[in-house]
Amino acid sequence: MAIRELNQEEIGAVSGGLDLGGLLTGILTPVLNLLSPVLNLVSGLLSTVVGLVSGLLGGLLGSAE
Repeated sequence: MAIRELNQEEIGAVSGGLDLGGLLTGILTPVLNLLSPVLNLVSGLLSTVVGLVSGLLGGLLGSAE
């Protein structure tokens, strides 16, 4: 327990008393919450496009034989 307290004190001294982890978490959490629907939309569109392209390629290759 004493080692953990010492490490927290050292980290506080080095970082100038700023809670960098909390600050980063506070910034990243809303950004990730905003990005997740966008990423879901992009992945859905990509899977649709890949499905269409593979279907077209499969149709072209199948008709060429």
